[in-house]
Amino acid sequence: MCDLVVLENTLSFKLLLLIHYSREISDEIIIKLDENSDYLRRHIRRLIQNKYIKKIELDEKIFYRVTRKATQELLQINPECFRLMSSVPIKSEYRRRSRFHSISEILVFMNN
Repeated sequence: MCDLVVLENTLSFKLLLLIHYSREISDEIIIKLDENSDYLRRHIRRLIQNKYIKKIELDEKIFYRVTRKATQELLQINPECFRLMSSVPIKSEYRRRSRFHSISEILVFMNN
């Protein structure tokens, strides 16, 4: 059994899924999720410490991406759901990044 099963149905797991579905998410969008950003940041730090996400600084902004370890464990949990998402590699093109940011903003909006 993988370590992510323990995290299921927690805020950390939901954040991980949000980052996984959007491929890359900015720190600004995560803050929009909840006014209590300290609480969210603790979960983000926990995910970074467990090497499920990595923090990247691009264009003077902070972004988060899912690591290979997290992707493999998500595939173990539900292969049919995550197989398609893990097969499309991310590139650092501006248009692609902006499209994924739009997706993540929509997901945050839908969550609220």
